[in-house]
Parts: sequence; C-alpha cells; structure tokens
Amino acid sequence: MMKNDGLARISTDKILEKYGNTKIIVFGAGFDGIRFYKKLFNKLNISYYVDNGKTDEKMLGDKPLYSYSYLRENYNDEIIIIASMKYCLEISEQLEEDKFEQEKDFWIWDGCEEGHRVDFCDNKVIKYKNLNKKLWKTLEGKRIKENKILIPYRNTCEIVYPAWSYAANYLADKYNASIYCIGGIRDIFNSNVYDIYKSFNVVGFVDETPKEKLKEEAYQIFQDIWEKIKTVDDIKKIVVYGENFGIDILRDYLRFNFPTINELEFSLKKQIEQMIEYIVFWHHYFIENCETVKAVIVWDGIYYREGIIRKIAYGYGIPVYTVDNRECFRWDYEVRYNFEYYKKFYNMLSAEEQRKGIYWAKAELEKHITGYVEKFDMGSRSVFSEKITDSKILSSDNRLKVMICPHYSEDDAFPYGEDMLFDTPWEWLEYLGNMSNKLSYDWYLKPHPIEKQFGDDLIDIFLKKYPKIKLLPKFVSPVQLRKEGMAYALTIHGSIGYEYPYIGINVVNAGYNPHISFNFSRNPKSIAEYEKILTNLNKLETKIDKNEIYQFYCIHFGFYKSKKIDLRKFLYKSEYLKDIRGLIDSKTESTTELFNIYTDEITEERHEYLKKKFEQIFIEMDGYKDGIFYKNELSDE
Repeated sequence: MMKNDGLARISTDKILEKYGNTKIIVFGAGFDGIRFYKKLFNKLNISYYVDNGKTDEKMLGDKPLYSYSYLRENYNDEIIIIASMKYCLEISEQLEEDKFEQEKDFWIWDGCEEGHRVDFCDNKVIKYKNLNKKLWKTLEGKRIKENKILIPYRNTCEIVYPAWSYAANYLADKYNASIYCIGGIRDIFNSNVYDIYKSFNVVGFVDETPKEKLKEEAYQIFQDIWEKIKTVDDIKKIVVYGENFGIDILRDYLRFNFPTINELEFSLKKQIEQMIEYIVFWHHYFIENCETVKAVIVWDGIYYREGIIRKIAYGYGIPVYTVDNRECFRWDYEVRYNFEYYKKFYNMLSAEEQRKGIYWAKAELEKHITGYVEKFDMGSRSVFSEKITDSKILSSDNRLKVMICPHYSEDDAFPYGEDMLFDTPWEWLEYLGNMSNKLSYDWYLKPHPIEKQFGDDLIDIFLKKYPKIKLLPKFVSPVQLRKEGMAYALTIHGSIGYEYPYIGINVVNAGYNPHISFNFSRNPKSIAEYEKILTNLNKLETKIDKNEIYQFYCIHFGFYKSKKIDLRKFLYKSEYLKDIRGLIDSKTESTTELFNIYTDEITEERHEYLKKKFEQIFIEMDGYKDGIFYKNELSDE
C-alpha cells in the first residue's frame, strides 16, 4: 500500500473492504473529492467533507462541508480519506502536525490516480531510460540555458515519451534552450517517472503553484465572474484579462460531470475557480517569461490547463504544438479545419486523379462497411462488423423511424469549435427529447460504440425523461437498421454523416463537420432551419448521391494532407505501438511492455533517421497555411 513517496495510499476496493461500515470523513472537495462522492456516496458511511479552500458552500451533494478547524475540534475516531491528488502531500503534513497518523487515522485515496499506478522502476523502463541517456547524452553537468521549451508532465504508462523526446530536443537545439516540464513539484508522485524525463534532457519543472498574491488576485476575479453566471451562455462568455476562456472551461467540465449547469452547482463552481487560478498563474508567467519561452508542447491543448496555456502562449507569439503518441500539429488560436474547401479541393484534382480517387474510395468504403477497422482509432470493434440477426430490432409500425446518435460523452464537446447550432451537445440532446414529444415519429437513441458508464448513466437519465425514445444496443448493425426501415439519423458532426448515407440512411447534422461542403447529408444553418427539417422529414426528398460520398472520402482520407501529421507512419516499427487502440488498452492495464517493444526497435541509425524526420515535420508544421490544398499521392494499388 505504501509507495516510494512515503504516503499511505488506499484503493477504492480496499476502502470498501476495510471501512465499509466505518464512519468516513473525506478531506478534499475539489475535483477528486467530487469524484469520490459520485463514486462512493451510496456505498460508504460518509459523515462530512472537509476542505482548506475558500468556499461559502455548506454542502457537497447531501453531505455537510466544513473547514479544517471543524474536523480538528469534532474528530471522533472516524477514518479520514484524503481525496486530492494535487494537495495530498500538504494535507498529509497538515494532519500529521496535529498528531493524526497515517494508516491509523488517515489514508490517501488511490482512486485519484486510477490508471496512473505504474511504478516505472522495472527492468523494461530502466532499459528505456538507459537507452535515452545513451542516445540523448543528457545535460548533467552542463549549463542550464535561459531559453526554455515546455512539455507536458504525465505519470501514466504511455508510450508518448519517445515523441516528446524527439520533438523537445529538436526545439531545444533550434532555440538553444533547456527543456522543462509543465506542472509542479507536487506532480512528482513517483521519482521514477521524473527519471524518464531526465533521461531525455529535461532539467526541471515550471512550478505552477501560485503564490499567495496571485491566489488572491484569482479569487477576486472568480468572485466577480461567478456573480454573473446564470446560464451556459454566460460560461461561454467568461473573459479574463481580455481573453475568452469560457469554451475552455466548459469543454473540460462537460467531459466528467453531469450536464446540469446552474449557478448553485458545487462542482461547476470549483471548476471555474480552479481554471481561473490557472489563467492567473500562466498570464503572469508568460508576462515574465515571454522572451525566454521559445516553444510549448502540449498533449492535446484542449483539456484542463492545456487549453489555457495554449491560448496565452499563442497570444504572446510563442509557437504551440500538440505532440502525442499518434499525431502532431501546430496550433493557431484554435484548431482550424478546411472542411468547407473539400469540394473545391476535389475539383482541383486532374481527371486521372479523380478517377483514381473514386476507385480507391469505393474499395475503402466497401471494406469499412464490412467491419474493417485499421484506419479508425475509436475502437477495435466496428458496428459494421455486427451480424444481421433474425430477431427484429425496430418496431413494425408504419411511423417514420428516426435515430439520435449522441457523441461520446468523455470526448471534446467542441471538436470543431463553437460552430454548432446549440450551446452544448447536451442542449442538442434535450432539444431532440422535446421534439420527440411533439413529432409522432418512431424515435430511437443509439449510444456511441465506445461510450462508458458515465455516458450510459446520462443516457439512462435522458431516456427516463423522454420515454418515447427507445434505446438501441451500442453494437447493432446499421445495415440491419436500414433493412428494418431506419430512415433518418441525427448527429452533430459525427462520422455517420458519410457512413449512414452510404448504406441509405439519411443524416441531418447540427454543426460544422467534415462533410459540410457536400450534399449527401443535410447541414442546416440555424435552429429554425433545423426545426423545419425535423418537422418535415416525411416530406423531404431523400435521394443520396453516392458519387459525392466517394468524392468526400477520397479527399478526407486520401488526397488531402491534413495539418495533423500522423506520427505512427514513421515513429514506431511495431504494429502494436502504431495501434492507438492497443495503447488505450495498455493504459488501462498499466503495462510497461510498451517500453520494451520500443527499446528493441531503436538503433543509432534509426535514432538519426527519427531526428531528421522530426526536423522535417516541424518545418512542415511551421509552414502550414489554411485554405491551401496540400496533396498526398494515392498508391496505385
């Protein structure tokens, strides 16, 4: 149970086994405390919550919330569970100063780090670190340079470190800089993780723990903003130092929280408060360091603090790059896509290229609708591979059959920006729920194939509220649905926008999407137009031009060279390491075998090849311009 950081940690299962009938005090009412509450409130005897932060709240859910002084004065042999990944060390020290004992009086909830439990000290990781030291010739004993390259800190079992090592060292050489992690000393739960970073020339951390003066500034800004928050639109309009951060706050919040947005919700309030604290810290950091920070690498540049860092750095003219274990690209203010140019790009192809592209698209689409999944990252199981069953799935009545297809709840709510008809995906879903009560169609909802328990719970709540909508299995053949009469599918911007029309199911989108310049699915430009389409589905002309689907497909997946560069084409030799689905699985299993596979394929010769390759892709990323047709060549196969 004890880790090498000297802190007593306890898993969720052990809490239930050991203290299922014991009174519990939960120390921490931030993100992790709220997660603890949602996960265990009906399974444990929680007396109350304690938090050191400034809060006027009196409750967390149905449990009282008190200051630390209340615990100190009223403690009566309860077990204290610290639910704070960020402040667990400080809270442990705070309790020990008042004579509370680890493992006797208090534990740290290890659920704060679910999926983050690798010790990174086995022979496979040591082998990887030793290889890095040899290849990168670490900066130990050398002068630390004034210029900085910032990279993410992650203490999970991800094979993203090789990509960061090449990207960061290329930038460090280019700008005569040293490499620093974004985070803070408290982020180093395991020194073996930081040793991985040091093995490819990381020299330190940017400790983003704000000083007291900045905390006061952040709290005052938060108080001023919070008084004005009444609706989702108010959140989207949050401005700090003249910069809009509302979408960044909202997109992060919606991933792991029930989409109840109101001014009294505790989790939303804590989210906004913490995000503003990050904004204040990074605003001041870049004011002081904008001349010396030469580039920033982020994991995705969207969630948690990364969207904030990306926006502020970009505002100071500092280049920001997403680099992960599958792709990389350079950020503009937001990610901009060229979907509206796809039809134009197709028309720019020569007659021979068009012929080849259509031929290629037909073959690829036929493979796709039979369940072939190599090109697609969202899951190793395709709904198109599902067998058509003898048992009927849809009802036999003559009403028009309409299917709602929500996005994956833990994914970005705004993957293509704010250009949606509704404020959030959940508002879109609520709108359709209300429409189901008005329009006498045969309504269905099909969850996203990779939806998890959180999303399943939301869908369950939604369907109880709107009982006219029937639930479909996640994995059901769309071909079978079409044969049984499914006429329309509703999405915001999903890939069903081309997949379903290809098999004869009409699609209505509700936002900017990759298919926007073609007519094989419908793209209303306003809620009024959207409602008019939905109200008149029985009367709409439903002819689908498959040739347009081929045109879209050969541009999107074939000829168009996206600003997002696919690292898997050259970074790894192993097919397993190239496979993002395998990496998702490995994260769950927390295996270090990934390091072993990677280390076995690296030689000095390959190292030099990868260094040159990363130099080429950074030149390509830095030269990218929107609206230009960067063209790939299709193979003759």
